[in-house]
Amino acid sequence: MKIYTNSELRDLNYEDIGTVEGISCKMKENEPEPTEKEAKADARALALSKKGNGLVYSTCITLDDTPACLRSVSCYARVIYVKEDEEAHEQQ
Repeated sequence: MKIYTNSELRDLNYEDIGTVEGISCKMKENEPEPTEKEAKADARALALSKKGNGLVYSTCITLDDTPACLRSVSCYARVIYVKEDEEAHEQQ
């Protein structure tokens, strides 16, 4: 799963598949703090389940005292499917 920036998309032939929200959640006081790294890993896993091969992260936010978590980190990303590899195989 390759991570892209918005500026890199200008030069790519890709399909926009949708968005995902990756979450890292601390449910109890004795659990480790949630991290952006875990939230981004969750987003990547969700993107793979949508058959994407690329991600464009938009933002990550930290929330305290939500109904499900004492503290959570959520990262939002666009899932894309880059078609360039597909076209390279067709031309061979």
